[in-house]
Amino acid sequence: MLKAVVTLSLEGLVEDLASQNPVIRHEARRKLTVMGRPVIGRLRPLLKSPSEQVRWEAAKTMADIGGPDSANALAETLSDSSRDVRWVATEGLIASHSDALEPMLHELITRSSLVWVREAGIRVLDAAIREEHNHFLRPVMKALKDRAPIFGVPIAAYEALVTIQRNRLRLDSHHATGA
Repeated sequence: MLKAVVTLSLEGLVEDLASQNPVIRHEARRKLTVMGRPVIGRLRPLLKSPSEQVRWEAAKTMADIGGPDSANALAETLSDSSRDVRWVATEGLIASHSDALEPMLHELITRSSLVWVREAGIRVLDAAIREEHNHFLRPVMKALKDRAPIFGVPIAAYEALVTIQRNRLRLDSHHATGA
């Protein structure tokens, strides 16, 4: 019974993100944010809504929730037709810190032809370099600022992604051996 009430509540809050009343939208976003990561799966389809306002609300909620699943969805949103939705997604990725690196690099590998994705990449990676000392991202930044970024960015982003994955494997094997 409780699960049914929570589900109804979740569905009602998701529907409220499309309300014409900004107070109702804000309250729905606040409550969904409190619910946290379990609502990400329900918000993700809203990022493809024909309504710019609904896409913005979903992106903003996911940005406020954070975490790897939000970062993945927000990175995919960087190609949205709305500047405002892209801005909220970029801000969410910056706030996601290291959770944003792999999804951002993936977008740079697959969608570097889109100036919007490259611009977001500059902002997200610049924050990651400054805040977390991820110096291996510097070649990606250099490629993003180059005269012909659509050629160099995918290669540099791929190399950075491989570095992240190698570091993770090294860390995992280190923990597995108990060292």
